[in-house]
This record gives sequence, C-alpha cells and structure tokens, in this order.
Amino acid sequence: VAGRQRFKFLAQFLKIYYTPEEIVEIVRSYRKELLTRETAVPRENYRHAVDDLYYFQEAASGALCREIFDLRMGVFINLEDYAQAEQEAEHFLAGPVKAEDQAGMAVAYKMQAEVHAAAGRYEEASRDVKQLLKRDHYQEALAAAEIVLGKAPTLAEVWASKGIAAGELGDHANALESFQKATALRPEEARYWRNQSWTLSRLDRNSEALASAERAVELQPDDARAWERLGWAAGDLGDHAKALESFQKAAALEPEAASHWWHQAQALERVERYVEALACAERAAKLQPGDASLLIRKAWVLSALGRTEEGLADLEEALKR
Repeated sequence: VAGRQRFKFLAQFLKIYYTPEEIVEIVRSYRKELLTRETAVPRENYRHAVDDLYYFQEAASGALCREIFDLRMGVFINLEDYAQAEQEAEHFLAGPVKAEDQAGMAVAYKMQAEVHAAAGRYEEASRDVKQLLKRDHYQEALAAAEIVLGKAPTLAEVWASKGIAAGELGDHANALESFQKATALRPEEARYWRNQSWTLSRLDRNSEALASAERAVELQPDDARAWERLGWAAGDLGDHAKALESFQKAAALEPEAASHWWHQAQALERVERYVEALACAERAAKLQPGDASLLIRKAWVLSALGRTEEGLADLEEALKR
C-alpha cells in the first residue's frame, strides 16, 4: 500500500487499534519528548515526530485533533519551516470550514496568524485576526493579535483588531489602550476614533468619548456609523438636541437602516417631541418588521401620546415574535 491510500489506511488503523484515551497518552508522550529535546537534536528527528503525529491527528477528533495540530505547528514554527507550516494550516482549516466546526476554525486561524507573523507576512496575519473577529472568536483573536504585535508593533490595523477583541471580552481598559495605539499610528483613520469613542463610553469617560466621535465625523462625514456614535456620545452627556441632529444625519446617509430611525425616536422622546418620535418609530418598525424591540419602542411612544390601547396592541404583537 502506497501514497494517499497508505495514509488513509494507517489513519484508519490507528482509529481501530487505539482507544481515544490511549491516543491522548501517546500524544502526551510525544509532547514531552518534543519539549525536552535539546536544540542540538537533528532537525530530521523532529520531522519524524511530527510526521508520526500527523497520523494521530487524522485519527483523532474534536479537541484532541486540535491539540495535536497545535503541537505539530509549534514544531514547524520553531524549525522556521514556514512553508510547511502554512501548508499544514491550510489543510487543517479546510476540514473545519467544510464541517462548519467553529472551534476548529478558531484554532486554525489563530495558528495561521502565528505562522504568517513568524514568516514576516504581517498583512496576511492581520487578515487572519480579522477572520477570527468575523466569527466571534474574540479570545483567539486577542491572542493572535498579541502574537502579531509582538513581531510588528507598528501595525495600526492589528492594534484596532486587538481593541475590538478586548472590548468584546469586556476588557475596556485594554481595548482603549489598543485604540489609542491605532489612532496614534494612523490618526487619519476615522473608524479608529469611532471605536475609541465607543470604548471611552463604556468606561464612563463621556467627554472624551464625545471628542473622539467628533474627530471621527470630521475625518469621514459620510460615515453613518460615526454620526450614530456621535449621537450616543452626545446623549450620554445629556445633549439630546445634538444627539438628535447626529441620528438624523446618520438616517440621511443610510435611510434604509432601521436603527437610525429607532435612535431618532429615542432622542425625540427625551425632548418630548412625541408626534415626530412616533413617525420615526413607525419607520423603524416598517423597515425591520421582525424586530420586537422596535414595536416595543413604538408602544412606549403611543403610550406617551395617550394612545394606550394602540400601544398595548403593539406590545402584544411584540410578545408573539
């Protein structure tokens, strides 16, 4: 038996011959051997170990498969064999993507980012971090960003990605530091200021949040999300007139986005302009009919206008969704 057929045969044999518990013990033995070897050990000795582990990786599943992959990739990186490491990462990633295995994709993209960073391919490493963010793997994205920044600390985009990951994990102090690094490196990038404003608001540093949001709209006045952020920052400081104006500008830029009309309704309520608030709430509910929260907002406005029965009808409809 030779070639690919031989590989499949051996992987299948390992599945039959060993229990999962026995494979765990074998992998631990390999891990201990690889981690305790001296640097003087010939490279081919490491090669034999990682090649053997490949069969066990294919025979294993779930967390054990990911652990073996991580161990093998670490050896390739230590050997500075980045071409082989990248090939292995791409091969491993294909399986989780096909199976929609989120945990597998998290491990693969994180390791791929480490490989690209070690090889000096920082733009690709940055894209790997973004793939983790896109899939809501914030812990892995944070770890990958830190690895990349350890090699290339002047990459503003990776600092921004780290800030997003840290913020999603609730570490707003870390997020703020990351966005401050990003804005210092690329002060012309509006979205860095927008994200910094968001983080400052989470830290109750509302005046600074407003200043960052104002900088974002100054740099990119056609960005609806920057105007929306400015609206929230102004509202946090009690400046509801400025908040309303900001949400109106966001809606003018993105009239089909229900959130901008919803936010306008909230701002109009706070200045007791309920008729206009109702019109905005109705527009939001029409644009996004499946969202129960928009019907609830509309119900509150109707209640403020004394139209209680209509408001109750909307609340009942919202409860059905």
